[in-house]
Amino acid sequence: MALQSQLFLSRRAELGSRLQIIEHEVAALEQQLLGYEGVKRNYDAQMRFQRQELEGLRDLAREGYVPRNKLFEAERNAAQLAGQIASGIGDVGKPRQSINESRLKALQAQQEFRRDAETQLSEVSAEAAGYADQIRALQFEVDNGAIRAPAAGQVMDLNIHTVGGVVQASQTLMQVVPLDAPMAITARFEPLMANKLRPGLPVHVHFTALQRVDTPTVTGTVSTVSADQLINEQTHQPYFSAKVEIPADTVASLQAAGLWVRPGMLADVTVVTGERTLMNYLMKPLRERLLAAFKEE
Repeated sequence: MALQSQLFLSRRAELGSRLQIIEHEVAALEQQLLGYEGVKRNYDAQMRFQRQELEGLRDLAREGYVPRNKLFEAERNAAQLAGQIASGIGDVGKPRQSINESRLKALQAQQEFRRDAETQLSEVSAEAAGYADQIRALQFEVDNGAIRAPAAGQVMDLNIHTVGGVVQASQTLMQVVPLDAPMAITARFEPLMANKLRPGLPVHVHFTALQRVDTPTVTGTVSTVSADQLINEQTHQPYFSAKVEIPADTVASLQAAGLWVRPGMLADVTVVTGERTLMNYLMKPLRERLLAAFKEE
């Protein structure tokens, strides 16, 4: 772009120089035209006086007061003066013609400069559009050259190991466990529990992967429940998914006891859906049997 700008400025400076030269030529021709017009006015005045003198001599010659040769000399002088006037008229037309030609050259130079500028502008615009496409393509590569997780954490289950490899759409690259996020457990429940699961229910969590007798059972809360049942890809069994969050102080107490909970550990989750007496538990099967027995088909 800098080269095109320099070329444009150079051509504009050249045009300015050409127009300045033409202006000087026109100014000189106009001065010359003024001189010719002054000479013509002088000749015209002389011609008027010559005609007046010639008319007087003709009158005197007819009456015999002036010799014929003097009349002929005056007529000859008048003819010579008329020839000089005719020659002067032709000289006056030459500067005018030159002035018109110079102004035409200036107009042509301006039109040529404008035409070249428009051509150059079209070429530069096309080149700039090409550069803009290249910039967008490079910017796309820059923007998509780095993959950033929404939160800082530890990379787990890295699936891409080839430098410069092609990543397919919706392909899982890795699992990232957030460092500062609260501990969450993904629990699976049978579809029969769907009517009892709801966000906000308390849960009891026992980390079976710790394999210690003194491993405590911690409390948590159901934060979300899947809107519909899901299918286990391995067993093809339906289930409902629920996210259980563990308070940060509970996690800190486990770590203080030397119990480090890490991603991927197994845990048993018991949802507290309500409280019933021992008699209710014992009488529930009998009550259901009785309700079924007294129904008519």
